[in-house]
Amino acid sequence: MNEFQAARANLYVTFEGCRGDRRPVSARPRAPRSGIKVRVVVEQEAIKALQQIFLLFRRGHGDMVIGASSRRDPLEALRNKLGQAAHAYEIAAVPVVRHRPAATG
Repeated sequence: MNEFQAARANLYVTFEGCRGDRRPVSARPRAPRSGIKVRVVVEQEAIKALQQIFLLFRRGHGDMVIGASSRRDPLEALRNKLGQAAHAYEIAAVPVVRHRPAATG
């Protein structure tokens, strides 16, 4: 089964920084209530088992995420296909933050 046939899920990536120099800092299954966030689609395994995902993104006035994966290799291949524009894109590993229910008792 290739990555496009695998079960997919949404994650919400949170960014920090100033316009033009934002960077991704975390991802979570639920959208945060405030702050800059981007919804990305990743393999289901990224939510269930892994503690990080990889993002292919561009900084600048049009900050943009163009790919997300539980593995770095597919994003490296995608960046190589960008040709001369590849230098403007970065791959970053960001932690997946899970919501922990409040303890009762």
